[in-house]
Amino acid sequence: MYQPHGFIVSALNHRLWIGWLGAFLLIMGCDPETAGIGKAPGHADLYAEASSCVSYYLDQCDDTQVLDFGEIPPGELASVWVRLDNTGEVPLNFVSWDAADLPTELKVTHAFNPDGGLNGMTVLPNRLNVGDRLWVSVRLLPGLSPGPLPKEKIIFQFEHGINDTLEIEFEIEGEILGCEHGWADCDADMTNGCEQDILTANIHCGACNNSCVIETGSGTCINGICDFICDDFYSGELCDQDVNECANGSHTCDENATCQNQTPGYTCVCNENYEGNGFVCDPSPAKTDTVSDTIVLQAGASINVTCNVFDAWNNPLPADDESWLEVPDGFELNTVDVGVFSVSHTVAGVYALKCHIRDIVDDTPLAIQVVPGDPYDWSLTFDDSDCQKPGQILNYSVTVTDYWANPIDDPALSVVASPIDAIVETGGGQHEFTQDGNITITFSVAEPHHAGANAFNASFDVIVDTTPPEIEITNPSRASMMTAGGYTPGVISIDFEVIDLLTPVSAISLNEDPVTVASGQLAHSSTVVETSVWGVNILRMSATDACDNTRQTVQSYLRSPAYYTPAVSSNSQAQVSNGIIAQFNQPIFDDGNRADIDDLATLAETVMDQTDIDAFISNPLAHSDGFDSNGDGNPDQQTIHTCGFGCSSLTPGFCSTETVYEEGWWVSKTGNLTYGDPTIHFVNATSQGLEIKMSVSNLSMPLNVFASYEWSECGRYITDAAGIASIQKVEVYGIMPVAMNGSLLSTEFETLNITLTNTDIDVNWGSWTWWDFLLDSTVGALGNLILDYFTEDIEEELEVAMRNNLEPLMAGFFQDFTMGTSMDLGAPLNGTLTLSSEIGYANFGAGYGRMGLKTQIAPDQKGPTIPQLDTGSIKSSGITSWFDVGASAFGVAMKKDFLNQIMWATWYGGAMSLPELESSLDLGDGVAMDLEALSPPVIMPSDNSDEDGLLGFGDLWASGALTMGDLGTIPITFYLSALVGFDMSFNGDTNEISLVPTDNITIYIEVVSLDEPAYQGEMSVALADIFETMIPELLTPILSSIPLPEFDVGSLAGLNQPLVWRLSDGIVEQTDNQLRLEGNLQ
Repeated sequence: MYQPHGFIVSALNHRLWIGWLGAFLLIMGCDPETAGIGKAPGHADLYAEASSCVSYYLDQCDDTQVLDFGEIPPGELASVWVRLDNTGEVPLNFVSWDAADLPTELKVTHAFNPDGGLNGMTVLPNRLNVGDRLWVSVRLLPGLSPGPLPKEKIIFQFEHGINDTLEIEFEIEGEILGCEHGWADCDADMTNGCEQDILTANIHCGACNNSCVIETGSGTCINGICDFICDDFYSGELCDQDVNECANGSHTCDENATCQNQTPGYTCVCNENYEGNGFVCDPSPAKTDTVSDTIVLQAGASINVTCNVFDAWNNPLPADDESWLEVPDGFELNTVDVGVFSVSHTVAGVYALKCHIRDIVDDTPLAIQVVPGDPYDWSLTFDDSDCQKPGQILNYSVTVTDYWANPIDDPALSVVASPIDAIVETGGGQHEFTQDGNITITFSVAEPHHAGANAFNASFDVIVDTTPPEIEITNPSRASMMTAGGYTPGVISIDFEVIDLLTPVSAISLNEDPVTVASGQLAHSSTVVETSVWGVNILRMSATDACDNTRQTVQSYLRSPAYYTPAVSSNSQAQVSNGIIAQFNQPIFDDGNRADIDDLATLAETVMDQTDIDAFISNPLAHSDGFDSNGDGNPDQQTIHTCGFGCSSLTPGFCSTETVYEEGWWVSKTGNLTYGDPTIHFVNATSQGLEIKMSVSNLSMPLNVFASYEWSECGRYITDAAGIASIQKVEVYGIMPVAMNGSLLSTEFETLNITLTNTDIDVNWGSWTWWDFLLDSTVGALGNLILDYFTEDIEEELEVAMRNNLEPLMAGFFQDFTMGTSMDLGAPLNGTLTLSSEIGYANFGAGYGRMGLKTQIAPDQKGPTIPQLDTGSIKSSGITSWFDVGASAFGVAMKKDFLNQIMWATWYGGAMSLPELESSLDLGDGVAMDLEALSPPVIMPSDNSDEDGLLGFGDLWASGALTMGDLGTIPITFYLSALVGFDMSFNGDTNEISLVPTDNITIYIEVVSLDEPAYQGEMSVALADIFETMIPELLTPILSSIPLPEFDVGSLAGLNQPLVWRLSDGIVEQTDNQLRLEGNLQ
């Protein structure tokens, strides 16, 4: 082996070499002073100093700073000795060394250690006193790659003092040699050198990792070269060429297989849809099907499931033991046979079972429904609380389970009620109550049941109650006309009974006042005292049961101490005394103005002005007694015979016969009596009656006086004399008492005083004056006689004219105060009432005249639905209040009894029975009603001073239907009672009274029947709104039909034009007993 210079020795002789080297150094006597020196300042002016030298031979220690390791064989260790001397003045501590990245090792000893062993070696730090020496062996360890050593330095470090250091540096030189021929470093680890023989090793033949080991044959390394022998199926120098049996036809594959060349050899692969080892191929499973005789499995039972296998052509294949069945968790699975499995499960549901064979899965799994078993247990909850309602769904919950707690859907549940028709099954298997009552509900589940099952039967008692208590007010009865008490509010006893068939009565109130109720009782009867007013009284009784079902009864009654007799014809017991009164104050008799005909004085003057006084003067005016013995209105004549010797005008012996007037005188009118316009000076109302004064002036009448006077047997004096009779003025004064004479009104003049002023007669007597001498002054007597006759006629005829004109005028005027004979009711009432009236009271005083009528209003017949009654219209206190004198010219008042008799007659005659009311009265869209008033309306006093009165409307029965939005048309029957405040107004143009409702309208409704009871509240509100408008519309036709007084003075006076006096500028006033109107007549 090659050996470099220096201290490089092999691992085998290293220890000997070190010993030899030490001896050599001693023999050579190496002087340490000649080695390298390191110097540094010390303490107290002392210097630190060290010297070194490198020793390669026993007798040599070179002063150099290079450590040359020479040529180092691979994997060998090399070392160099360094001697260190403390040549300074202070001790040194050899503390460390630094060899950079070189794999080095440092050994220190106080004496040269030629064997390089460990004995005597020390470790750093090492103290080096002044003059001491250390030997350091620097060893280069194996592991470096071949080539020059790295240019690194090794540095020795010394310390002296606390912070003072001293260093000695050495450079490194040398080279790592490569491997010898036939050897190589194949493990890449130079620590063991060139460890591999590459001439014979099969895995490193000729070079590292060049292997002679192959899979396709066997190889041997000979002198670094591989020699190969090929296995079967391979060929080639390196045995890397495959023999293709598939191509040369030497394979033995099945006819349904494909030969596939392999390296080495070949394989036989069964074709698609075949399976086997390639040398034998059978059809392979292509699909599997999961089948069972049933797909419904009862919990706890089992069924068999078969996995059928088919090839690609859907041909069945034998059962395959590779088949297996996939089941969900919880299934019990057992193999019955190849491809046949038994399954069972206890949890209901639908599950998918899938057959598998190898990697084939049934893509249409078998859906198995596990259904619950027979009923075993149940859980039943039922709302058996009372106060349920018909139409309400039975609130129950039933869960039936099998032995494994599976809920059973739609169990054979029976729900039966007692009585059996108390419930009915609705859609979805629900049940609802059909009626009120004490009902027993029984639930049961039909058999079969699971062995050991619990009992499936339960019963519950329920009270279904939507029926409110029945209320019967027995006294006073509905729509009764009670005769009791006075005309002011009083108290009466109300008898009633409340009965509920199902739940106890819990509360009762009468007219909002609570009534004490015994707890827990189904029936309650009592008598309470209640305030009652004259007229319509409305009882509002409410009763509530324990189920909060409330019934409100609204019924009315009339109360009065007296009623008129019911009649459909004239009956004095049905007459209303002073039913209508009128008061004529002085302006009606005489307002002092003759320019218009608006008072009786002007009317009388108009009548007298139209009176022809001349027509009342007889003609002849006068004649002597016996001058018209035959009464033919002409002077009498006679036939006389005369002979010649008797009368000078005849030839003697001759006779004649002639007709001549009898002896007498005759005064006749020869023209019309003329006079000035009659003047009515006054017509005054006094306590004696009417005081009337009239005058006529400048009366003048032309006349003729005819006379026949027989003065001898053969001679007569006959004369006609024209003349004029005149009176300057005639005044007539009379008193006409206006008073009742029994049952008749008397309007005759009691006294008539006639005064004539300046009477005169002027006749042209002519020759009468001569004859007057012969006739013993008959002319003067005749003139006086004629004048007497003339004035007497004037007086008589004026009295006759006054009586024939003014008496009928006044009588007609007052008699015209009576009412008409009928009243036609307007729509919707329709009908006619008979009105009879007669003057029953007349009284005059200073400045007024008062008249009172007895009135009776009656229907033609009793309505078919009206009961036969012993009482007629309601009677009030009957006090008649007259108008103040001078307040207005005219006043008319209707007693409330008269108005209420109109209301009664309208009702009693059936006009308030109104079928199909919507056809005659606009009740609004969607409203159709039949109405029947069970009692007459009553006009009553009101406590509200801002309105004229109250209209009491009791027990109006109605049946019909209302349209309520989405609910459609709902039939309803109800009673209605109302109190309607009203004001009265007068229309002078139509001479009608109208009723104007105020806001004070209170309507009470008792619903008797309603198909939708839940909407009773809404219906009551809707009906109240409708009838607030309807009631005034019903009654206005009655009031507007009342014939108010009219005076047809034009007809009375015989005027050529119509003239009717009516109330004008009328003011309506209400008192407790009267409807009063004041104003003028014109």
